[in-house]
Amino acid sequence: MVVTTLYENDGEKNRHRAAIHALARDLSVPADEITRLYEEALTELKDRAKIKNFLVVFAIRRVRQLLKTTTESSPAPTPPPGVRAGDRFIRAAEAR
Repeated sequence: MVVTTLYENDGEKNRHRAAIHALARDLSVPADEITRLYEEALTELKDRAKIKNFLVVFAIRRVRQLLKTTTESSPAPTPPPGVRAGDRFIRAAEAR
């Protein structure tokens, strides 16, 4: 079975949108990036799901895993001028 419509009705769409915005807020990641990852995960999960009650939970878990894997494989950020490598600092992207 191939999913042609991601959301079957407005209620389902609203539940997934609320999960996307909560995830973006909790992870401090732009909502458009979370939306892209979430909808990719949801599409994949929906194609295989027999029971769809927990798709929100599984999609959230998948996005968190994807972001964790991406973060772990990224090189450590370079400290700004005047800050030693061992000192703590906040990157501009994280300060938003």
